[in-house]
Parts: sequence; C-alpha cells; structure tokens
Amino acid sequence: MEALQSLVERMRAEEVPFEEARRALREVRERPERFSPATTVLGYVLLTVGLGAMRHATAPAVAGYAVLGLGVGLLRLFGDRLPAGRTALPVVAAILVTAVSLRWAGPLLHEVPTVLYIPPLIAFLPGAALTLGAIELATGAALSGIARLAGAVNVLLLLALGILVGTELLRSRPAGGTASEPLGAWAPWAGVLLLGFGFLLYFSAPPRVTGWLLGALLVERLVQSVATEFAGPTFGAFAAGMLLPPMATWVERRSHTPDQVVFLPCFWLLVPGAVGLTSVSEIIVQGDTAGGLDSLVTMIITVASIALGVLVGAGLQRRPRLSLGEPVPAAPEEVPEPAETEPGR
Repeated sequence: MEALQSLVERMRAEEVPFEEARRALREVRERPERFSPATTVLGYVLLTVGLGAMRHATAPAVAGYAVLGLGVGLLRLFGDRLPAGRTALPVVAAILVTAVSLRWAGPLLHEVPTVLYIPPLIAFLPGAALTLGAIELATGAALSGIARLAGAVNVLLLLALGILVGTELLRSRPAGGTASEPLGAWAPWAGVLLLGFGFLLYFSAPPRVTGWLLGALLVERLVQSVATEFAGPTFGAFAAGMLLPPMATWVERRSHTPDQVVFLPCFWLLVPGAVGLTSVSEIIVQGDTAGGLDSLVTMIITVASIALGVLVGAGLQRRPRLSLGEPVPAAPEEVPEPAETEPGR
C-alpha cells in the first residue's frame, strides 16, 4: 500500500510514461513479503486467538483457537500458491475446522464446538466488504455496492456450506461439555493487542507502523465499549465507525502510513462478518431459525450502524470551499459581447 501510494503521488505531481508506471506496478505486485512463511503463519495464529479472545475468552478455548488457527494458517500458506484452489479454500478450511472442533477440540477442551470454529476462519470473514458495500449503496454507488455485498454474501454461504459438510461428516459427534470460566475483563483487551500484532505479521507491515496500528485498534475498542455502555451496541458500532475516518486520516498525516492500513484492521475489529457467519450457520446447520434470524438482523443493524458512522465521520472531515475569514473574491467585470459584423453570425 505504501509503494502504491508513493506511485500515485508521483503520478499526480509529474507526468509518468505509461510503460514506467506499468513496470512500477509490476514491481509492487512482485515485491516479496517482509517476513518468513513461519512468521506469517504465527501472525495468523495471533489473529485467530485475538478474535477468539474478544468473543469468548477461556483458557481451553484460547488453546483451541491457537491450534485451529495454526492449521488454517498452514492451509492458506499452501493454498494461496495454487490459483485453481483459491476458490475452494474457504469451503475446505470450514470443513476441516468444523470437523476437528466437533470431533476433538470441543470434547477434549470441554468447550462448545460452535464457539471454536468461527475465529480460525477470520481471513475469510467479509466484514469489511459488507460494511463498504453498505457505504457505497448509501452514497449512490449502487452497482459497486450491490456487487460488493453479493460477493460478501457468497463468501458467507461458502463458509456455511463448509460448516454444514463438516457437521454432516460427524453425525454421531460427542457433546462438547460445559464451558470453562471466562478469563476476565482484561481478556478482550489482550485480544485487541494480539489482533494488532497478528495484522502486522500476517500482512507484512513495517515495524514503524506498530504503535500507530495498536493505538488505533485500542481507541476504536474503547470508543465502542464506552458508547455501548452508554446507549447500546448499535450506538457503539455507530460511534466507532464515525471515529474511524478522521482517526485514519490523522494517523496518515503524522506517520505517512496509508489510511487503509488503519481503516481495514479496525473494520475487522468490529467483526460484523463473524456475526453474519454465525447467523448463517445457525440457520443452515443447526436449524435454529429463530436464533439465526436474530443474529442476522443484528448483523444487518451493525453493518448499517458502522456504515452510517463512517459516512458521518467522512462528512465531518470535508472542509467548506470558503471559510468565514476568507474574503469573498470580486466578481469579474462583464465584457460586452462584440457587435455582429455580419447578419446571422
């Protein structure tokens, strides 16, 4: 993103030949990752544990998140190198995670299996696509908004299909047992930090971005938590979304970090995609139509709240064309039109 932004700024400042611009884009695309494959997989494990700790934090569950995240991280590492297998990768990952959770992880850890197989699928969750699609629809970009929402719903259905297949493979699965005691109020905040470090390692971010990204994630979580305590989860999602555009712009101006580097991780922090996958899996797999519809309505309201908040926050950044202290420019003097020298001209 930084290399692409530098190229765009250069093209705005001077004329860049087409061949040179194309060569620069090719170099950006072929740039090697900053960290080794093992470090990238570790980043995915941290992402999984961080999201899981924010949703359901117990000691056995955290161990299950780490093991399942390691498996999906390795699967993505090898699956991304096969272009033909990228389409089936979400389904395969959902099948394996669901089967392992039902057969081994849930019974061994004495956890409900359904809380274990959502966080390992974090890389496939289309939370940002759902929210950005709603924003595009709200701003009048109907075609791109509908296309983005359709793509997000398709990913949710693919993941739900994988969960369904994994469930059907183990019809006589053992019960998960009674869940353990939660770790405490500090666990979700530790999950935010783990999520941030996971982003840094998995997406090959430069080390100087660490403080800015962790700070942005903690501020988003704090604003969402305070606003939720004040007026409910819908207002919490709205407040967090409203803060996001000005905060991302502020970070970009002071650290020269592209605002997308802060924007998208904070979208994942709000995890509307995880709520959507939970609702779809409850309806398709568990047959809990009432609970699934409630979760689905919650997801729609959350996405709409985040989208509205982002629109308001982006609107507050727009400066008026004429400030109050700026003198009004004088109107140009009217120049009389030349007299017609020939009839009809």
